[in-house]
Amino acid sequence: MVATHGRAFWILDDISPLRQFSDDVAKKDVHLYTPGTAYRIQAGAGGELHPSKRTGQNPPVGAVIYFYLKDAPKTGAETKLEILDASGKSIRKYSSAETELPDEPLDPDDKKPEKQIKLEAGLNRFVWNLRYEEAHRVPDYYLWEYNAGAKGPVAAPGQYQVRLTVGGESQIVPLEVKLDPRVNVSAADLAQQFSMLTQIHEELNRVYDAVNQIQDVRSQVTGLKRRLPENASTKTIAASADDLDKKLIEVRDQIVNLTISANEDSLAYPPQLDAKLAFLAIDVGSADSAPTEAEQLQFEKLKRQSGELLSRWDDLQRRDLAAFQKLTVEGSLSTVVVPPAGRTGEADNADAH
Repeated sequence: MVATHGRAFWILDDISPLRQFSDDVAKKDVHLYTPGTAYRIQAGAGGELHPSKRTGQNPPVGAVIYFYLKDAPKTGAETKLEILDASGKSIRKYSSAETELPDEPLDPDDKKPEKQIKLEAGLNRFVWNLRYEEAHRVPDYYLWEYNAGAKGPVAAPGQYQVRLTVGGESQIVPLEVKLDPRVNVSAADLAQQFSMLTQIHEELNRVYDAVNQIQDVRSQVTGLKRRLPENASTKTIAASADDLDKKLIEVRDQIVNLTISANEDSLAYPPQLDAKLAFLAIDVGSADSAPTEAEQLQFEKLKRQSGELLSRWDDLQRRDLAAFQKLTVEGSLSTVVVPPAGRTGEADNADAH
């Protein structure tokens, strides 16, 4: 604590880099400090909308990670920070080469998104919010009031690791996550909660991967149809393209509602499967407790709906898309292919909205 005669004082809430500093550390080009214990605090995600200027700032909620760089990395050089679970599996990745994805479209006057890791020479601080990777994205589509449901599950109390990679050289240090000491809940209940949140997250990834594939195929079909010569021999292909596109939209529109393009649009347009899954994730993760029976039943219902829609997408690929591909081959046209799952849709998908 530092005080002045001007009736002010400062409190340093984390001096772990000072405690760990040594002559050996001072000689290094890069050093990753061992983080202090991180506490899983439910109420920490929101924060005050209008914090008072007369009060101090609370420590950030999450794992506070410090690392030292003798020199700022050269332009174009990538620095990576990864969170690993106890088995060494990477559960969250950050990169100085990647830009943060906004939760909503940016207004013209908004500040441009920053890099996931901002680096400078000297001591750097990064805060992991204790969440696993976010769900996959559909380009130019946002969940708005359900955004929190697409965030990754909050890490359960336990042992983790932090890996810093600079210039191809990696350092790993341990990290412990503990439960809020004010909360009384069993490890079994938290394990059930984490399991359900992980399953919801996986379902969101599956349906968003399907939507991205559908949008990519629609973009290809639209482009191919646009390039068809106008003659009698191409009428069958054009009609088949229209029929395929209609069926693709029917499946897509039951997974996501692209009409929702602003906050509270869900009051006017019905949210579809993805928003229902996201809302359930918000509900399940709203407190440190096991899922309720009602939440479990709702998840099973949504999982069945997801399975049915993804089966319809599979059927479309095996039958309608395969038939269309055969027509294009017979007409000596370039064929339409389904992109691998997990790949974010390209800008060409604007043709397929």
